[in-house]
Amino acid sequence: MPDFLLTHPLTQERIADSQGRSRTLPRDGLTDSPGYALARARLTGLMAVADERALAAYRQQLKDDPMRQAPRLSLAIALKNLKQTDQARQEMDTLLLQEPAKADFVIARADIELADNRPDVALRFLQQALTLAPDSIALRLYAAHAANLALQPDISIGWLEPLSRARPLDTSVWELLSEAYLQKKDSVGVLRTRAEWRFLTGQGDKAIKDLEQAIRLSRDNYPLQARLHDRLAVMRDRQRDDKKVE
Repeated sequence: MPDFLLTHPLTQERIADSQGRSRTLPRDGLTDSPGYALARARLTGLMAVADERALAAYRQQLKDDPMRQAPRLSLAIALKNLKQTDQARQEMDTLLLQEPAKADFVIARADIELADNRPDVALRFLQQALTLAPDSIALRLYAAHAANLALQPDISIGWLEPLSRARPLDTSVWELLSEAYLQKKDSVGVLRTRAEWRFLTGQGDKAIKDLEQAIRLSRDNYPLQARLHDRLAVMRDRQRDDKKVE
């Protein structure tokens, strides 16, 4: 096994291996893709909390070129952080006129409603966006988050259960599902989904205990209990293998 796959490889070895591998990659990739620019804009906007100088810089960039999307997104997020939500909405609505189904824009717009403690409005906004982009995983995850905040767990579960089968290694899916089942007071659902989240986050022993308890509580549902037994066996095998490696 190469050193970089060990649980705690030496930092210098990890850096050297990464640098060596990077030198073998092709050099024809994009330096600044549009997606990267928007991701960077979102991060810079999130960091510009109560920073009027940053707002002035974003506004100057837009004055120089009103069609630039990245500084407008940063400006909207920074305004939201400063609790200037009406102005933030105006900036995001301008972007959404250009690309109404763009996940970066829809999520930022929904964030403004969540910041105003209006999860129902955010949820409706995300649902509308999903009619335009039904295959967007980012929109479905964020819509499920908004549904949980709006205390509508059934809507959240409707999006997340199919995602849990398509993306079984996605911790955010299992975490959101666990929150939704907790709202429904579905003990088996909470234990089953929390077990998956714990297993993926390195808490194998706790995950196994959760599944064991879920099996006890689901004794009246034989098909579900059988599936849980199968999953428990997989977790136990992997946990044993991991402990052998350690």
